[in-house]
Amino acid sequence: MALGRLTLGQILLRNGCVSEEQLGVALTEQAQSGLRLGETLIRMGALSDTSIARALAEQLDIDFVDLDETPPAPECVLSLPREVALEYGALPVRMDRNRMVVAVRDPYDIRVDVAVRDACGCPVRLAV
Repeated sequence: MALGRLTLGQILLRNGCVSEEQLGVALTEQAQSGLRLGETLIRMGALSDTSIARALAEQLDIDFVDLDETPPAPECVLSLPREVALEYGALPVRMDRNRMVVAVRDPYDIRVDVAVRDACGCPVRLAV
C-alpha cells in the first residue's frame, strides 16, 4: 500500500458505510477466513458489492463505473476477446480519448492492465 493511502476499512468508516463495531467484526472474520475485507463485509450482509466497489475506486484513485447507469458501448465490448474478459473479469465500457475504460472485478490484479491492453491493442484505464 502506498504511504499515506487510507485502508479500505478507514474509507468505509469515514464515509459512514460501516460502524466501528461492524468493521471490527469483519476484520476478525477476515483474519480467520483469509478473505479480503470487502468480500467479508458482503458475506456478512453489512455492505453491497457496489458499496465496496465505490470504496475501492476511491482507495485506488480510479474510476467507478455503475454498469446499470452506464451500459458498455457494444463496439468496446466486441474489442476484447471473450476468453480474456472472462479470465480477468474485465469489461470494456467506453473509449475516453485514446484509452479504453475497462471495468474490472479485481483492481488489485496487476496482470489485467497488460492483458487487456495487449488484447484490445490500445491503452487502457482501469475502473471498478
